[in-house]
Amino acid sequence: MKTLNRLAIACGGTGGHFYPGLTVAMKFKNSGGIPLLILSGKHSEEQKIITAEKSIDAEIIPSPPMPKGILEKLDYSKVCALNIVKTIKIFSSFKPDALLVMGSYTSISAGIASTISKIPMIIHEGNALAGKANIFLSRFAAKMALSFPAVNSQKFSCACEITGMPVRPEIIENRKIQKTDAINQINSIYGTDLDASAATIFVFGGSQGAMKINDLIPRAFEIQEKQNFQVLHLSGNDKISETKQKYEGLKFKKLIAGSTDKIWLFYSASDLVVSRSGGSTVSELSAFEKYAILAPYPYASDNHQRNNAEYYASSGAGTILSDTEFTITKIAGLISKFLDNPVEYGEKGKLAAKIAIPDAASRILNLIRNSI
Repeated sequence: MKTLNRLAIACGGTGGHFYPGLTVAMKFKNSGGIPLLILSGKHSEEQKIITAEKSIDAEIIPSPPMPKGILEKLDYSKVCALNIVKTIKIFSSFKPDALLVMGSYTSISAGIASTISKIPMIIHEGNALAGKANIFLSRFAAKMALSFPAVNSQKFSCACEITGMPVRPEIIENRKIQKTDAINQINSIYGTDLDASAATIFVFGGSQGAMKINDLIPRAFEIQEKQNFQVLHLSGNDKISETKQKYEGLKFKKLIAGSTDKIWLFYSASDLVVSRSGGSTVSELSAFEKYAILAPYPYASDNHQRNNAEYYASSGAGTILSDTEFTITKIAGLISKFLDNPVEYGEKGKLAAKIAIPDAASRILNLIRNSI
């Protein structure tokens, strides 16, 4: 068995690929290893700054266009070929013992480069429905690490193992904060007067917010007969003004913010969550053992958020509303049931513990060590 001293991690694309990759890098660095992140995507410059703040090195390779039409596929092939050459040079200098690929079509060139360079590759899949890039790379990979059981594992060309989704350490470390403490901290930060004894609903649509959630949820709150609840709503930074307007005139206590760098306080303060069902969100919900009304983003590739939501709901800790079902009437009905017995929903949320994997980063590193 080869010793794992130096690990390259390709995590191009969105924050859903970057932050789990960064989490693994931090865990590896803390255990004495030397990580290198290979970034690609429109946020790569920002991500490199974040990586540097953690004292971790990173390299940026150009972001190829999404290979949709014929012309885009030709452009993708050209950029991908150049990226393969550049990544081989990075590998030649860094000399990694293995490559971890976090998914996304932007990481394909790194995966091919590792094969050419005879560097063992392990893939991480962040969703219950594995993406096309990971399925393609599986023919060259030693192993695939899964966040959730894969519904299309028959398409893999390598063995797989469930390791979980690496959730940022600051989130995992703060998952045991009590509701009263979380509410007090939120009040201190935002100048609110939220009540720790009130049923609390946390609403968010992911890092960019979600227009439909921002639009319909306040109206579902407005028609509740019981107004004995309070709301935490993260709207997305560019949607905060219009979302606040939706809440104007509503009497219950509330906090509407664009985003937060302390999301663990919002999870810990809540008794019910209404959200999308990206891989990271589902993993965070299970870590905090929260009952959730999940509204899968209908335009995610291959509708993969639906599969994530189905896995979470299978634990008994969630309800799924498809895009067509996500109506004011339907949402209001579910919220009303929650308000009739919030304690019951708290108990249901605890069922998510059986699918939570808070030590995912360690499991992935162990998988890599055992695969090279």
